[in-house]
Amino acid sequence: MIRADDDLSADPKNPYLQWEIVTDRGFAIATFEANSAKDTDGDTDRYERTKLETREVAADLHTPAVFVAEQYVKTEPGNAADAKKKIVLFLSTADRAQQRGSGPELSYFMPRADFYSIFESTEDFAQAAGFDDDSVDLAAAREIMQSEAYWQLREIMLSVTSR
Repeated sequence: MIRADDDLSADPKNPYLQWEIVTDRGFAIATFEANSAKDTDGDTDRYERTKLETREVAADLHTPAVFVAEQYVKTEPGNAADAKKKIVLFLSTADRAQQRGSGPELSYFMPRADFYSIFESTEDFAQAAGFDDDSVDLAAAREIMQSEAYWQLREIMLSVTSR
């Protein structure tokens, strides 16, 4: 099911409206924002990323986009013992996907000029696959990649167009 974020106007023409993909068990596994104004200011965490899969999005978008699945370890400064291990699936402009380093990164793609769209999985995605959303190590991430939820969300993301 796809639903509008309850906190915003449900006007489908509103480019700032956030949409969620929800499983039949009620997990909001991904969000889509047609034109987001998010940023990563104030995020001082460090990220160790392992790319699990990268695929070109076939659609003719304003800027070439890729689907990325990655497992990462997020560590707060001075608190290495409380590192969080996560999985995320997202769309990104092809150039930004190659530049992801150890700092915070906002992933977006551009279906049209001046539209910074965000389409990414949520923490519920790991929970829907039966994992604690803060404890998805590399082995667990590879197991999630074999799940039906992974393949469905992957196909939805790869089917994005600019129409």
